[in-house]
Amino acid sequence: MNKIAKKIITFSNMEKSTRVNYFNTITYIYKFGYTIVLLVMAIIFYTPFYLISAIYSFGIGVSRIIYSRNFRNNDQKTFLKMSIVLLISNLFYLINMITLFFTKTEPYYHLIPAIAIAAVTFFNLTIAVIQLIKSFGENNVLLIGQRCILICSALVGLIITQTALLASMNQGDNMSIYNAMAGTLVGLINVIISCVMIYFYINKFKKA
Repeated sequence: MNKIAKKIITFSNMEKSTRVNYFNTITYIYKFGYTIVLLVMAIIFYTPFYLISAIYSFGIGVSRIIYSRNFRNNDQKTFLKMSIVLLISNLFYLINMITLFFTKTEPYYHLIPAIAIAAVTFFNLTIAVIQLIKSFGENNVLLIGQRCILICSALVGLIITQTALLASMNQGDNMSIYNAMAGTLVGLINVIISCVMIYFYINKFKKA
C-alpha cells in the first residue's frame, strides 16, 4: 500500500506536461488496440462504417505519438505536424461520412455494448472539454494541440455511440441517413478545429 501511495505522490509531483504524456501514451495504445478491434469487426460484419472509424482512430493515434515524442520541447513545428495529421484524418472522416448518404450502410450492435460505448464516450468528451478549457491559460501549444485532438476524437465517439444505439434499437428501419447527417456535421466541426489550429500556428509563429 505504501508503494502505491509513493507512486501516486511521485506522479502528482511530476511536471504537468510529463503527467499529460503518461496519459497520452496510455490513450494512444488504447487507440491502436481499438483500431484493431474495429478492423476485425469490419471484416466480420463487412461494414464500411467500422473501417472508416478504424482508419480515423489510427490517424488520431499517430498524432498522439507525434505529441508523445516531442512533448518536452513545446516545439511549434510539432504542433503543426499534429495539426496536419489531424486535418488529414478529419477530412478522410468527413468525406466518408458524406458517402453514407449514398451507400446507406449501417453497422450492427447489441444493446449492452452500445450502452457501454455511450458511457465511455460521454466520459471521454467530458474530460476532453475540461482539459481543453484548462489548457488555454497555459503557455504550451503542444498541450493545446493534444487536447484539441481529444475533442475531435470524443466527437467522433459520439457518432459511434449514436450509430450503436440506433442500430441496437431499430426495428428493421434503416437509420444510416441519421448517422450520415450527424457524422457529416461532426466531420465539419473537426475539420474547422484542425484549420483553426493551423491558422493559429501561421498567425502566431510564422508572423513572429
